[in-house]
Amino acid sequence: MHFCLWTAWLCLAACVSAHAAASNESQGNPHTVGDAGPEYYLYVPAKLMRMRHYQVLVVMHDAGQTGEGAMGWAKLAREASCVVIAPTFHDDYRDPASGSGKSLHAILRDAGKKVPIHKHIIITGFGDGAEFALRFALANPTHVAGCAAHSPTHCCTPDPRASRVLFMVTCGGKDTERLAETRRFADRLRAARFRMRFNVVEGAGYTYTEKAHKLTRDLFWVASTGLTTEQRDQIEASVQQARTHMGEGRYGDAVVLLKRVVALLRLSPEAQCSEDLLQQIETLGTKRIESLDALARSDADKAIAMAERTVKQFQGTRFEQEAQRRLDALQDPMAREMREKQRATKRRAWLSMARNFITNGKPKMARPYLKKLIDTFPDSPEAAQAKKMLEKL
Repeated sequence: MHFCLWTAWLCLAACVSAHAAASNESQGNPHTVGDAGPEYYLYVPAKLMRMRHYQVLVVMHDAGQTGEGAMGWAKLAREASCVVIAPTFHDDYRDPASGSGKSLHAILRDAGKKVPIHKHIIITGFGDGAEFALRFALANPTHVAGCAAHSPTHCCTPDPRASRVLFMVTCGGKDTERLAETRRFADRLRAARFRMRFNVVEGAGYTYTEKAHKLTRDLFWVASTGLTTEQRDQIEASVQQARTHMGEGRYGDAVVLLKRVVALLRLSPEAQCSEDLLQQIETLGTKRIESLDALARSDADKAIAMAERTVKQFQGTRFEQEAQRRLDALQDPMAREMREKQRATKRRAWLSMARNFITNGKPKMARPYLKKLIDTFPDSPEAAQAKKMLEKL
């Protein structure tokens, strides 16, 4: 007994700890690796699930800035149920080989102790941060799924081993200092058959634009889920439609849509939402079957109506099959005979209650039983007796 209580307390403490961590770290409090290691900002989902590994977006700031706010990406942690890590590097950190690469690896290990994270990261940056992001992705292709580099200070030579990484490179159309070199780098990536996209933001100079932000978001979804923004929109529509089906009691139709979403999009917030909705349907179905069993013991007619409704509402799920088995049992000839006995017992009990009240001088209390008997079993012999008794009251 004490062991069970102790285990339950530990589970509760773990849940509280997880929620507390999520609440604090979503505020973007700076973290330090060890006593004097590199500093970084950590943004996590509002609700952490210990058994899940979260996709990571690493955001690299430009020279002279910090990781606080993650260049506007902090809110993605809640929106996409992912982890956003924004290091603060000083001096010249553009080349990971100079030590900044080891610092990022140390940050990832430290963050992994706080929240379970996915092995393959997605990295983005602007200016000096973009150059670091490119170099890090090219040097660590087995750990990087996607890289979005915006207005990199300088570009490097593509490494063919990184051709599996998904690249997005942008530069402002008026950024004369970087545009030509960035374009040549993009051409080299294309020539090496990299998975990449290059975009010139017309009218923009050396600035992190809204378009660059949107393109990064698109790359994040493709790199983490393999689906385009349009496909994600379709999935979101499926989730909304499933909610509508649930509101209408069409649980079977909802399950079909939600399982399709979960199968396509394991790491996304929509997949998590779909799994939550599926769990809701599972809970509803379980409670429905329990209620059906309880009702079958007291009122078989109502149980049959509930079973028929359950078969229709939970079509295509295991609850349809369970409800159908109970419906078949309730409609069995022997079951019908048993139901008739239950009805007769109920009729006699109501009539007996009414007679007792009349005998004891409480006719007002007898009326509800007589009326219920007449309304529920109008063609029964007991109903005929009840009518005569009401006429005398």
